[in-house]
Amino acid sequence: MVLARTALAVTLLSGSLAHAAAPAAKRPPPDARADAVVAARIAVEYHDVRALARVLKDIFAVQPDRGEVRAILDDTRDATLVVFATPAGHADVRRVLADLVAGAP
Repeated sequence: MVLARTALAVTLLSGSLAHAAAPAAKRPPPDARADAVVAARIAVEYHDVRALARVLKDIFAVQPDRGEVRAILDDTRDATLVVFATPAGHADVRRVLADLVAGAP
């Protein structure tokens, strides 16, 4: 019984020490494009800003950690969209918005 406890203690201790002595894994370098993400308010003349934001999120497959467009929020009080994107992403959103809203009834 004592031998089993000793073996267990040595195993636990050696595992903890080996883990503590192991060099830390290097972090991947930060995404340089993440610094270029900026927010812009875009006023739209459309009756349902919330639905428009959902459509744009689907079109651009918005993901908060990657891609040209990181987030699209709606502000129904002001009929504006708040777009978090890179400059190229903002240009794409404005181009698609012009096409969508121009064809709206």
